[in-house]
Amino acid sequence: MLRRRQLMSLIPGGVLPGVLLPAITAQAQPGRDLVIATTGGAWQDALREALFRPFQATTGVRVLEETREGGIAELRARANGGGWDVVLVEGDELLIGVAEGLFSPLNWTAIANPDTLAPDAVHPYGLGAARRALVLGYDPAALTGVPEGWADLFDLTRFPGPRALRRGPRCTLEVALLADGVAPEALYATLGTEEGVVRAFRLLTLIRRDVRWWDTSSLPGQWLARGEVGMAAAFNGRITAAGRAANKPLGIAWDKALTTLYSWVLPATRASGGNQDDRPLAFLRLAAEAGPQAALATRIPFTPTAIGAPALMTPAALAELPSAHADTSLSLNEAFWAANEGRLERRFDLWLADT
Repeated sequence: MLRRRQLMSLIPGGVLPGVLLPAITAQAQPGRDLVIATTGGAWQDALREALFRPFQATTGVRVLEETREGGIAELRARANGGGWDVVLVEGDELLIGVAEGLFSPLNWTAIANPDTLAPDAVHPYGLGAARRALVLGYDPAALTGVPEGWADLFDLTRFPGPRALRRGPRCTLEVALLADGVAPEALYATLGTEEGVVRAFRLLTLIRRDVRWWDTSSLPGQWLARGEVGMAAAFNGRITAAGRAANKPLGIAWDKALTTLYSWVLPATRASGGNQDDRPLAFLRLAAEAGPQAALATRIPFTPTAIGAPALMTPAALAELPSAHADTSLSLNEAFWAANEGRLERRFDLWLADT
């Protein structure tokens, strides 16, 4: 089992630049589906069209989709009983899962040349799937002004009414500190102190009675589209998808957006075939290709990790990606959350219960 302190010493990849990758033949096993767990909603719909159906058509392997709730506790529970062959995880889940032996190392020789992917998409245990951004989404029809950044989410005078935040410390504490004027470069140094945590909760307390909490990432976009909240801290692609589905224009304030990387992993205990099953690697190989990634990013605007994907997209589609706003965004510090999430989750739950 790898310890957290060992994670930084892992060398990404495992393939030398320019190596010729062998072909993968995904052998279908009668009566067995390839079980892929993702996070549902419009994101899963986009994955189905861009990845799952093309994979089925190419290989003849049937994909069984499952929707996961999210969180490391769910991954730990699944580790005991299996059930999934490929799983989409968040950055903190990747780090914690590696440290606890929940995932199998990837055979990068059978997946992709690392030079064709963004550097942080190549991990010994994970293939970066897409980069999303937590942004301030808003319903122009519900507001009298135009919010420009996180501070407006906490301004009940200029922007009264319900607003939405993630139910949990990850992302939510960052948003509070950024709204309170903490510089991006000092964000995690501040959050790593007791004073910083108290500061974040103090600001959240000011708006708590006006907050609608979400724990499923599709919800805040839907609430905005239905006019149930005026503003929401939500992932950019979910806001765009909800606006498209409702044929309703929704706005996004990109200043100090928090970007985070989704990754594909292979559970150490898988649903079918064990380590001799080459179908999960065949799926990952397709998921690493520029064409499918471009198709995925066109359907829901999360930044692809395949370096060649943007060249296959239209200028309009590129303008909706988090990468188009990289100069005003910052990366979520997944190592911080891997080390501190349990402690801060307990703190958040106690604070939320103290109404």
